Amino acid sequence: MLKGLKNILLLLLILFLGGSIGYYLIEGWSFLDSFYMTVITLSTTGFKEIYPLSDTGRILTIILIILGLSVLFYALREINLLIFEGKFFQERKMQKKINQLENHYIICGFGRMGKKIAQELYKRNKPFLVIEKELDEKDISED
Repeated sequence: MLKGLKNILLLLLILFLGGSIGYYLIEGWSFLDSFYMTVITLSTTGFKEIYPLSDTGRILTIILIILGLSVLFYALREINLLIFEGKFFQERKMQKKINQLENHYIICGFGRMGKKIAQELYKRNKPFLVIEKELDEKDISED
C-alpha cells in the first residue's frame, strides 16, 4: 500500500523537477516561471503559456501532459485498490495480529516444505508466521 503511494509521490516529484528544469533549459526562463508553467501544465488548468513556446517547449508540454495524466490514472488505481479491495484494512489487521504473537514459530519460505511445516503447526494449534516474497493467494486458507 505505502509502496504505491511512495511511487506516486516520487513520480510527481520527478515530473515537477523535470518539467521545471526542462522549461528552464529549453526556454531560458527563470526557475519560478518554469515551475509555474510546469504546475499549470500538470494541473491541466488550461491557462495560456506565460511566454510564447518554442517547438521544443511545446513538445515538452505535450510530454508533461501525457505523463501527468498517466500518473493521475496510476494514483486513482492505487486509491481504488486501497479503498475497494480493502488492502489498507487487511494490512492493518494482519499487522495487529503479528504484533500480538508471542512464543511463535517463523517459517521462512512457503514452498513444499514450508507448507508441510505450517500444516503441522496448524494441526498442533501452535502460533506461526510465514515470511514469503511471493505468496500465492490460493495457498492461504483461513479456517
